[in-house]
Amino acid sequence: MRRMGWGVAVLAALVAGGPAGAGTVAAADDAACRVTNVRSGAAAGALADALEAAEPGDTLTVAGTCTGGLVLARDVTLAADPAGTGSIVPERRGATLVVGPRATVTISGLTIAGGAGEACFKVLRCGGAVHASGTLTLVDTALAGGRGKLGGVLYVRRGTTTLAGATAVSGGKALVGGGAYVEDRATLVMTDAAAIAGNSASDSGGGVQLFGELYLSGSAAIRENSTRAVGGGGVYLERGRIGLVGTST
Repeated sequence: MRRMGWGVAVLAALVAGGPAGAGTVAAADDAACRVTNVRSGAAAGALADALEAAEPGDTLTVAGTCTGGLVLARDVTLAADPAGTGSIVPERRGATLVVGPRATVTISGLTIAGGAGEACFKVLRCGGAVHASGTLTLVDTALAGGRGKLGGVLYVRRGTTTLAGATAVSGGKALVGGGAYVEDRATLVMTDAAAIAGNSASDSGGGVQLFGELYLSGSAAIRENSTRAVGGGGVYLERGRIGLVGTST
């Protein structure tokens, strides 16, 4: 576990005029899971089955409520079915989705509910909703809740994760990084109206715990996060870099 004593608390709140409700999580759809491969037209009743049959670069549309606990090890796009609401919920243990180190993944229009986080650093749990090591882009997607020692909702281990559109990261609880935890070989980019809001940490980084790089542009915001300690309710900068491009604070 990294020591927190030498970090510098910065950006207690980044308020950037995002749209009202950007941090609100949509309720999960109770309909049965249905995943369709756009290329082949094949339909499956489980996300795991659809991913196993997919070829690199395929787009899968998700309707209803599907079970996660899955590793995305190849290039794929997961998108909400045009005819309905799609959500992915955690299995019994671990992150809802894990993005592998060689994968380029886009997720659009879905709700991803967080679980207990993926195993990391032996006994710790990281990233209740998403544990990312590859290249991940989230567009108009709600990452809803989750818990862990490092990154309650999102854990960016390496590579680049981009939050775009009206993507919201909310409801996370962690020791450090209630919303997101960004490792030193990783980059988190927030653009458009993306928001990390309504998360909490018992030690530091209610919104984001940062070792790597964080870039914000447009009306992206980190706001209304909290911590019970003195280590920054918004972003806690252990080391790394924060860049603001056209964002008001």
